[in-house]
Amino acid sequence: PQGSAGRIITLALRAQVQLKRMDEARKLLQELYRVGAQQELGQGVLPILREMGGQLHEQIRRLERQGPAAQKELEQTKRSFQTFLDDISKDPKLPSEFRVWIITSYQSIGDFESAAKLATALREETAKTIQAGPPAAEGADAEQKKKAFDEAQRLFPQVLYLEIDNLRQHARRVLKEKGHKEAAPLFEQAHKILAAGMKQAKLEKHPQYIALRLLLLQDQEYYSGPRGAIAGWDNLRAALQPHLERGGVIRRVYLDACFNLVYCKYQEARRLPDDESKKRALRSTAELLATFWTDSDLQPRLREFLEDADTKDLLPYWEEVRKQRGF
Repeated sequence: PQGSAGRIITLALRAQVQLKRMDEARKLLQELYRVGAQQELGQGVLPILREMGGQLHEQIRRLERQGPAAQKELEQTKRSFQTFLDDISKDPKLPSEFRVWIITSYQSIGDFESAAKLATALREETAKTIQAGPPAAEGADAEQKKKAFDEAQRLFPQVLYLEIDNLRQHARRVLKEKGHKEAAPLFEQAHKILAAGMKQAKLEKHPQYIALRLLLLQDQEYYSGPRGAIAGWDNLRAALQPHLERGGVIRRVYLDACFNLVYCKYQEARRLPDDESKKRALRSTAELLATFWTDSDLQPRLREFLEDADTKDLLPYWEEVRKQRGF
């Protein structure tokens, strides 16, 4: 709501979430619904919740930057917000856009498993609505079904991306904590859902979804070969390069493809068994990095990559190439 009433309720709701007073938070949420229904206040409930989520997200980031001294407060803030999300996500009548907000909120506090589960349920619902097709008849009921069908078509790609992105992040965490055996089924599940969803929504050539598929390969360390991440990133980069003047998604995915190509080449080089092959591969990686170095948007990411302690074996080759190129 644009009026002061909505903002006051937002501040109160945020405070109740932080204090883990879920009963009070629920009552305030109901009041937000009521206030949002008033036309004179305009924007409705969801923007207020997005604002609250944004404020909490910023608080979490600020606490993270403070380090160990703020760890206790950080964990408490995350837990209280998670409990609030758990509580409101149980409502079966929540609008789709509201559920998307809950998914992204779970993601913002690192609860990728809960985010993925909610996204899966919403994706399955939207897929079912799309498969039923638009209504053939006319009338009030048909108009409502047509609206639901149009919304499902609009929502499906977004929810699919959220589902796979959170499944991937959850699988990465399981891989780190429990190993490949436990993580492999999660990655496989993500691959299957993504492939089916891309086919259903005709997203097979959409760069964002191609990049998501390549990240799944990269996370599993499937770097080499014609269907590996290295070939995939290189092909995607080459396909997007002629269209960079369009900016937006094309530009962002292109930059990601360039960076991840360097990353995968480096990781593959490190795995080579003999020293001579490894030296040649590291030199090749440094030369590849140099081809992207002059891009002002990409250079900070590459610089951070080089400054990482884990990539120190690449530095001698980079220094040699850098001097030759005059950087």
